[in-house]
Amino acid sequence: MNKKRLVLVLLLFMGACSVSNDDSETPLENEFTELEALKTRLSSVQQAEQIITSFSSDTQNDRDIVQLNLDNQETVILSTSLIDSLAFDSDAWRLRVIYSDETDIELFAVGEKIFRSDQFSVQLNPSGNNPLAALVTIDMPVPGKFNIEVVGKTSFGISITHEFNDIKYDHELPILGLYQNYENEIVFEYESSTGTLLQSESYFMTTARTATPDVDVNINNLPQTDEGIFFNTDLKMGFDQRGEIRWIWTHPAHYVFRKLQNGNLIISSNESMIMYHTRRFYEVSMLGEIIQTYETPNYQHHEIRELPNGNFLVSTNSTPLFQGSTLNQEDFLIEYDRTTGSNVQFFDFNLILDNQRPHIPGERTGDWLHNNAIYYDSDTNALIMSGRAQSAVVSIDYTTKEVNWIISHPSGWTGDLANKTLTPVDESGTPINVSDEDFWPYGQHAAMTLPNGNIFMYDNGRYRGFYDSPSAPASSYSRAVEYRVDAQNMTIEKVWEFDHNKTLFTPFTGDVDYFPENDHRLISFMWGSGDTPRFFELDENDNIVFEATVNRGNNNYRMEKIYLYDGMD
Repeated sequence: MNKKRLVLVLLLFMGACSVSNDDSETPLENEFTELEALKTRLSSVQQAEQIITSFSSDTQNDRDIVQLNLDNQETVILSTSLIDSLAFDSDAWRLRVIYSDETDIELFAVGEKIFRSDQFSVQLNPSGNNPLAALVTIDMPVPGKFNIEVVGKTSFGISITHEFNDIKYDHELPILGLYQNYENEIVFEYESSTGTLLQSESYFMTTARTATPDVDVNINNLPQTDEGIFFNTDLKMGFDQRGEIRWIWTHPAHYVFRKLQNGNLIISSNESMIMYHTRRFYEVSMLGEIIQTYETPNYQHHEIRELPNGNFLVSTNSTPLFQGSTLNQEDFLIEYDRTTGSNVQFFDFNLILDNQRPHIPGERTGDWLHNNAIYYDSDTNALIMSGRAQSAVVSIDYTTKEVNWIISHPSGWTGDLANKTLTPVDESGTPINVSDEDFWPYGQHAAMTLPNGNIFMYDNGRYRGFYDSPSAPASSYSRAVEYRVDAQNMTIEKVWEFDHNKTLFTPFTGDVDYFPENDHRLISFMWGSGDTPRFFELDENDNIVFEATVNRGNNNYRMEKIYLYDGMD
């Protein structure tokens, strides 16, 4: 036996074979007894790149046979009279069939190992920006695809899994969701194009400690199979339902935004920052590679959204931003071409809305709108924007830039805009008096459209009731709230809310998200206090299935729940 572990299996001993050549003896079902027929069959196996998953010799009905099992569940049975021997190279994943006439054919066959000497490389933190990721490059001797699992820490840990779809020989596998300061076990499964498991092997990667956030999980009724990672925008890291850090970005940055369609992230830089405004943002792979850098001349702030066509919607300012500026700001929106970074079109809210309408107290001079959320509703071709200072969520036709409707207390709206405010109704569509209830949002964040067309937002409640009483106190309570808008009849119904018994108040920041795959909601009270930042995941019946606090007392912007491999091949 040589270093390649070449194994010769002699199946025929010259002149000593127990197989009779008597034509009257009945062959086994599917047995090849003619050499040319066998050659034709094995040639088709070779050309189709079928893989022998196992092979064996046996005696059945006093007949000596060889059975070759293929990855498509077919078998080839042949009389030992047709072959001289089989030569199996387990390192090269090859089976050489030597026929009785001394010709031969080489076929794919499952070997012993995935990680073969000099046929793979492992790079931990290949980008230098994410120490909890790795890139594994493997050259395989047969075509197939990989499934990987970063095994959960202990029996209660959360495993991160992914199935790669491409059938090929050469594989580049991003490994995401490693634990910090831990010897991580990653299980690699290799499948054929038919989905047959060919081989499985573990590889171990040891990481260093990178971050020590204070994560307290208070309630966890999520299934252990839920691989969602909770991303704190300010900490630039994500942790699993056990509170374990599983992703981190160490390059200087400001916020981590949500996932893109291609599986990458948007991350804003912290270069030349003025308050929370930044000049640049990056498209970043989940490995931490900076794919492209975008410049925003008047600075970017609260929101970056990806349109269905791949372009970016970016919240910016109508005037050049500088420290101490009293010019109008946080009132402009640009659509950037994804490839060139050029300005495709813009929305100047000074021309669309009324910058003279009274706003809630406490805003900086010039910050009359404070646009803190944008969302493109493809069903209505409308831009949904949130103006915190105006306590207004507005739908604007994306093509004409005309206002469709306004969710806001009707006070202070004049002219055509006054006709765009909505009338509160009950579930039967009957107008109602809402002066004695907390119907309208105040200082809201994260407005979005749900799949059912309703509007979902985080209602901070800052100066709640200001438009009814200018002396309303700054503090109240915060909630998540959902409204049903009837654009034809210009009515609005409040259909759902979550306020945690009015025990939590965050004057600034906050987030909501909705997961259509299971009808869950994520409600995030993000401004710091003794009880916050705190966030909740609710199931379809409004039960709290997850609750955690992160770095109590710190002021954070948003919380996102991300599945690391979403959008990736």
